[in-house]
Amino acid sequence: AAGAGAVGGGYLEVSQAMVVYGRLVQGLEASIKQLVATAAQQSKARLVSLSMLGPDHEVPLMVRQTLEVTLKIAPHEREAASYQFARSVFKKVVEASDLLKIEAFVGILGGLREECKKLSTDILAWIGFLPSTTEEDFKLHRLVLVLLAKVKLVRVQDLDAHLAAKTSGGQLQPWVDLAMAFVRQCVAERVGGWRDFGQIFDALGKAAQRHGQGRKINKFMEELRAVASQVAASQAGQGAGEAGKQRGGADAVARDQVTYLLERWIRVWNESGGAEHKCVQYVTLLHQQNVLKTEESTEVFVRLAIELCVDACVKTAQPPPPPEDGGAASQPPPGVATQFVYNVVDALSNMLVILVKFGSADPQSVTSRAHLLGRILTAMNRVLLSDAHEKSANKVDGGSRRPFDQRPYLRILLNLVRDLNASDQVVEQNNLQVLGAFANCLYALQPSAAPAFAFAWLELVSHRSLMPALLLAKKGWPLMHRLLVSLFVFMEPFLRRSQLQPAIRTLYKGTLRVLLVLLHDFPEFLCDYHFSFCDVIPPNCIQLRNLFLSAFPRAMRLPDPFTPNLKVDLLPEISQHPRILSNFVAAIMPIRAEVDGFLKTQQPKSFLEWLPGRLALPPAKEAQLAGAAYNVPAINSLVVYMGTQGIAHLQNKSLSHSPVMEVFQALMNQFDAEGRYLLLNGIANQLRYPNNHTHYFSCVLLYLFAESPSDLVKEQITRVLLERLIVHRPHPWGLLITFIELIKNPRYNFWAHKFTHCAAEIEKVFESVARSCMGPGHSAGPGADSDSPALGGPTSTTSS
Repeated sequence: AAGAGAVGGGYLEVSQAMVVYGRLVQGLEASIKQLVATAAQQSKARLVSLSMLGPDHEVPLMVRQTLEVTLKIAPHEREAASYQFARSVFKKVVEASDLLKIEAFVGILGGLREECKKLSTDILAWIGFLPSTTEEDFKLHRLVLVLLAKVKLVRVQDLDAHLAAKTSGGQLQPWVDLAMAFVRQCVAERVGGWRDFGQIFDALGKAAQRHGQGRKINKFMEELRAVASQVAASQAGQGAGEAGKQRGGADAVARDQVTYLLERWIRVWNESGGAEHKCVQYVTLLHQQNVLKTEESTEVFVRLAIELCVDACVKTAQPPPPPEDGGAASQPPPGVATQFVYNVVDALSNMLVILVKFGSADPQSVTSRAHLLGRILTAMNRVLLSDAHEKSANKVDGGSRRPFDQRPYLRILLNLVRDLNASDQVVEQNNLQVLGAFANCLYALQPSAAPAFAFAWLELVSHRSLMPALLLAKKGWPLMHRLLVSLFVFMEPFLRRSQLQPAIRTLYKGTLRVLLVLLHDFPEFLCDYHFSFCDVIPPNCIQLRNLFLSAFPRAMRLPDPFTPNLKVDLLPEISQHPRILSNFVAAIMPIRAEVDGFLKTQQPKSFLEWLPGRLALPPAKEAQLAGAAYNVPAINSLVVYMGTQGIAHLQNKSLSHSPVMEVFQALMNQFDAEGRYLLLNGIANQLRYPNNHTHYFSCVLLYLFAESPSDLVKEQITRVLLERLIVHRPHPWGLLITFIELIKNPRYNFWAHKFTHCAAEIEKVFESVARSCMGPGHSAGPGADSDSPALGGPTSTTSS
């Protein structure tokens, strides 16, 4: 082979080594070019890989010889020389366009890893030079990243952070697709596990929330779970071979050690009666056993302890007790345990609490405690997710093993949440760090990642020791918001259907109860995040949406909407801006410049023609995945953004002559029925408590009703308002005000329209709602009281 003879006795000078490196690279490229050309003639271009070549083939031989050359360089010059060579090799990787060449040069880089310590650090920066323009570039980009992880040049966690940053919060679709393909390949080829891609999953969650990709990403998560289950099943079936025996032996030794330590702990715990100060000595034993020596050893200990204790708890399953009337006991379904003995699990929870409080690097530092708690919860996540995926795969395959049971894990986490949020001198200084660790843990366990844990997850999220504590501190609001959004992203595909499965129906009822608690105790939280919540709630979930929109600040006293001659535009609150903590411009960033330009100059007129098309999803696949033909988050974002601009315009112009109304009217005229319905829903989502958004969008709806020549448009506006009023309370204040104005003000001539009395049933519904809205003493219909108490439609808007 080229350059092989140059590797002789003695050390090589750097210049000599570079000459030999060059010859090897030239020979390598020539050999690869010949192989690819031969494969191309056989219609197998780019399918040649190193795995197809024997170890004695000249290509892998020359790859190994580069390492031999490196070892022939003097030790004090070796790192600098290998780094210089690595830079040139990576340039070859950037320029390569076929699989074999990329594999060969990445293999060379992997061989240089031990001799050049800073290579693993700098290569993260070099990755940025990989081409990322065409679809083929992204495929090669993914291939290079996977290969770099395989040769351990880059940690999978670092690539996770790199790709998550590239997606720009889920906004850049090519990078989102690359990240999903990278995760899938890493899991399938056992390069990384589910837990290694937390930041990518976070970016995918943002993409699902803000960019109408919820269905697509849910499907990806399901496919990934299937791949992970297959990998876990194949790993479980591999026990042959010397390496497998060694791993099995090491695991058996670790399990024996952990079993011994658990038995010691249970004895200490029982003898002390659970007294904390008597259990602290156990931490010394763990230090003596080197369990807490490193973060990795701590995590292994916690993981094995959880596995052993959960397994012991599940084995205590007892049949249900006989009925009190002496009848025969009902037979539980196969594999379902009705009662557990939780002594072992409770002991484990207590040990983990002691470990957090007294086993961290600095027990008096809440940051140190929170770091150790995070490691413990990470181990818990891995055990739980592995157990859930393995049992789910077993269930799909028709296996006879016991199904996944969420109760032991729920018990452990509940104990930790309760005990670590109890009164404590250290934790009270900054409790948010501890709460944040639990919030991050639950986000990793969200229903999309572990559907079998969904009920326990919801109970943990809403627990009195967690949810109120997070919401009492404003800094905890984003954490709770992220958790609830992940819940709705999971439920959205199910809620969109008219028929719910029993499990989803139960989860939905539980979610409603949690929201009612929030509406009563923390309404400001629902007020400030109403926009992002409405983005992830399907249009058919009307009562659920009303819960969010009915929230109003506790310091505010709502005016009675049934008050005769109520002058809404004179209310002091009506001039105040509502606080919106959600990012309501993210979904329209691709068209924001054009929107701003038109609102300022009302040019070009073609803007109004192409805007509806930009708000539509591509036909076929994307529309099918999103469940709609339109990008609902983008429509909602456009509505609120234009509303904020329109309110500023109203200070010196009338509503009817504003560019915002021109856009709204153009969309109403050009959209089909579905697009109009979604647009009107976006407007109705802003009819909330008294503020200038409620006032403005109420006027917008009334203006659209009054000025539209189409009865179909007026009927759709009525439908959007009416369907939100005929469901059970609560009803948003702004919704009531708007509907009362619509049916009472003679300007709108509401009762003269055919759709109000097209059928006897419809007429009864209108009359019933009208009586409810206008209160006792008022009649519905054309002859109804025509006082004009509410918003005054476009006229009052102009005067304001």
